[in-house]
Amino acid sequence: MKFGPMSNYDNSNAGLRAYSKIINDMNKAFQEATGRSLPEYSDLTAIERFKKILNHYIDEIQVNKNESNNLINSLRSTSSQQPILAEMIDDGLLSAESISSTHREILVPVEIDDASPNAFKNACREEARDRSRGDVYDLPLNEFLRGVINRVGSTMGWKRRMNIGANRHFPRMVQWLRELESETACEDGNGFWLLNQSGAGRIRENPVDPSILKIRIDPAYL
Repeated sequence: MKFGPMSNYDNSNAGLRAYSKIINDMNKAFQEATGRSLPEYSDLTAIERFKKILNHYIDEIQVNKNESNNLINSLRSTSSQQPILAEMIDDGLLSAESISSTHREILVPVEIDDASPNAFKNACREEARDRSRGDVYDLPLNEFLRGVINRVGSTMGWKRRMNIGANRHFPRMVQWLRELESETACEDGNGFWLLNQSGAGRIRENPVDPSILKIRIDPAYL
């Protein structure tokens, strides 16, 4: 698999910690699935090791068809808490020619524009109501959106995980969230309100990363 240029995530402390953790998890999963150890690649950086190990998995999946399902499931389980790396893993698996049609269907990328604005907004309202305890409350935006997208995915029948982060999907989500702000606005309150994590200052006109934002929800105006 060929990889694109390094991103800001690759160079961040959080990104480097995520790479180190997933490398350990990938090594354990490979050994449990095959009874064999992966090459150590000890002379490489964490990012380079991740890419080498991912390619090693893909090679094994293509060569050892009897083990392919077990390897795919083991590999995907390592990234359940790392959505950015999960997307790289799914793209890598999709490049393997021997992937079964069942797995290929699961790995095909999904697009936020496949969902309707109403499907997204209804999911926002449902997520907000389910989390509500009656009073106004704040949530990290990426946490809120993960719940929303899980609901949208269930409605749409999506097979693949959608990454919540600074990606191509986020601008559309912001557009629809801002429409919800307007649709739930009253003279004395808002159902939804996008804010900086600090709660101070106006957010950018075109924010690019949900991790620096939060959403304030007032159940009385949903």
